[in-house]
Amino acid sequence: MTRSIKIDSLDLRILTSLLKNGRITKVDLGGEVGLSPTPCYERMKRLEKKKVIRGYHADVNFRLLGDYSYFWIKIRLSEFTKEKTAKFERMILDRDDVLECHAILGHADYLVKVAAKSVEDYHDTFQNLADKEEFFYDSFPISKTVKEPHQTSLIRLIQRDYESK
Repeated sequence: MTRSIKIDSLDLRILTSLLKNGRITKVDLGGEVGLSPTPCYERMKRLEKKKVIRGYHADVNFRLLGDYSYFWIKIRLSEFTKEKTAKFERMILDRDDVLECHAILGHADYLVKVAAKSVEDYHDTFQNLADKEEFFYDSFPISKTVKEPHQTSLIRLIQRDYESK
């Protein structure tokens, strides 16, 4: 496993604490990781400068703000060329209803997460897009979210990797 920057177990503890609570104070963060506030803050700033920490975000419960349905969509372009993929990706980036988009390998080209007011709204929107943009898709309506990306345990996998060396 190659790393683009050097981090140690203290950096990993800082990252773990920030994943749990991005609004933690410098004093509390230092206490959690076993450093005084200033060195802890300097490490945090170094991680930000190196782009390990890309930002701080609110965990918004969108279900309380509107009744939306969510769908994962597996998309296969009718023709996989540099021009077609660039056109598709531009279209995806311009859509507010697209929450995530990942290029994937295998029998599909993209995995996309979409929000819609209803199943009917989703179907109308994506059927029209598929007709215009020349792609095929399979839909997977989300009935329940069990674990969200911010609840990741990836940091624990990284910690185990460091501890095993």
